[in-house]
Amino acid sequence: LAIPFGCVNICTMQFLKRIGDMLEVEEGEGLHRELQGTYNDIPPRFEGAAEDPQAGAQAEAKDAADEALVEAETAAQLLKQASAAVEVLAPKLPAALRRARAAEKEVERLQAALAEAEVRIASIQAQQLRLAEGFNGEIKQRDAELAVLRAAVAVTHAPMATTGGSNSAESAAPAESTSSPEGAEVIELVTLSDGPLGLEFDRSNSCLKVVSAVDAESQVARQFLVGDEVVSLNGLSTRNMSWEEFDAALVTRPGVASVRRSRPATGGTTS
Repeated sequence: LAIPFGCVNICTMQFLKRIGDMLEVEEGEGLHRELQGTYNDIPPRFEGAAEDPQAGAQAEAKDAADEALVEAETAAQLLKQASAAVEVLAPKLPAALRRARAAEKEVERLQAALAEAEVRIASIQAQQLRLAEGFNGEIKQRDAELAVLRAAVAVTHAPMATTGGSNSAESAAPAESTSSPEGAEVIELVTLSDGPLGLEFDRSNSCLKVVSAVDAESQVARQFLVGDEVVSLNGLSTRNMSWEEFDAALVTRPGVASVRRSRPATGGTTS
């Protein structure tokens, strides 16, 4: 049986088209099944959100509200504990405040006492320094006077060394007898502290500073006598001072004064 060539081509094309349609259907069904499985794997929360956006927002708001509630409960518990602590401490608070105020006052008192002590220490140190300077000045003044006396003695005894032995023997006796005669003048150091001195001076003599009166109740009543001459103050000779300079020097205290006075007569015997 002879079949025309054109008919064969048409039949072949129709067969191939049917096979292609079948393949497309199978591929589409496979893709559908794959999407269906993926959808089934979505969690309920997101599934609901995918289905209803408003429901998803409500779920998130509910979760946030739950978290805020938990935090509020925790804060309330802490406040309750703090309230209990305050109730325990409240009766003790007034006494604690009183003790704190008393401690502050005690600290202020101690600070004031410390400052006062520091001022006193500084004043004592300054007084000691002035006394040391006064003593040093008086020592230098006495050293200078001794040097002058030694020079005078050396000059006086130089001619006597050229005389004979009889003259030397004769001169030894008077020297021995006048070593400490009664009524000889002596120089004593006197310290002058703060406060009124109670001394009056004979101001008729511009050179000599001689005591004319002593207050019996003054601090130096046992250190000065009427007739004493203040020969130096803190190492400075008073004979070269005017009365104004002398008064100013007496104001600077504590100080040291050299006083020349006559040794009292002993009446021939001593006890």
